[in-house]
Amino acid sequence: MIAAFAGEVIGTGKGRDVQIGRGREQPLPISVFLVRVEASTGDPAVGTVVKVEQFGGVMTGGDVRVLLAGDTAMSVGARYIFVARQDGPDTYSASAFARFPIEDGRVTAPAGWETTGASRALAGRTPAEAIEMLAAE
Repeated sequence: MIAAFAGEVIGTGKGRDVQIGRGREQPLPISVFLVRVEASTGDPAVGTVVKVEQFGGVMTGGDVRVLLAGDTAMSVGARYIFVARQDGPDTYSASAFARFPIEDGRVTAPAGWETTGASRALAGRTPAEAIEMLAAE
């Protein structure tokens, strides 16, 4: 299921690693962020706290930060519009191009993804306008 919602990152959860390839490569860390939902097209419900997973993070047992190309790390205190896939109960994931920062009360394009149709359509709108637009899709 795809969900569209706005929320503030209020903390982090326990990350995990996922093995890719045939097991010969280093596992890829997945960071977990706790997001309080401020507006939604349906689910998740406004006021709930959900987990949003992001590929990348600090490698287990080290201090090396890994991010996928074209992505920026989410941060506690930041607000975003998420167009996310539901991966489990109260757990979502959103690609770099589907995670729109909210700055000064307006939606902005994700860094490096400014020319996409979604970025052009949502950038400059208020979060409420963006959620309304996404709900109509």
